[in-house]
Amino acid sequence: MKVTYSGPFDAVRLPSGEKVTNGEPIEVDDDLGKSLCEQDDWQAATGAARTEGKKRVPRKTSATKAKGTKAAEAAEAKEKP
Repeated sequence: MKVTYSGPFDAVRLPSGEKVTNGEPIEVDDDLGKSLCEQDDWQAATGAARTEGKKRVPRKTSATKAKGTKAAEAAEAKEKP
């Protein structure tokens, strides 16, 4: 079940220790989701949700996509002193 926290704090922690940012949907098991939605600060969410316990994967930049290419080597050379 996807839920969203919309309470007075910037973020809260679930019983699992997972940090939930205000307004960011997260996927939790149905029992926990139903329990949270009984509180005024939680709502069932729609759309994409982050799965509880999983970290976000950073986006790849053009240099990391092109790793091993001349463009990546040029980008690395600029970063070196």
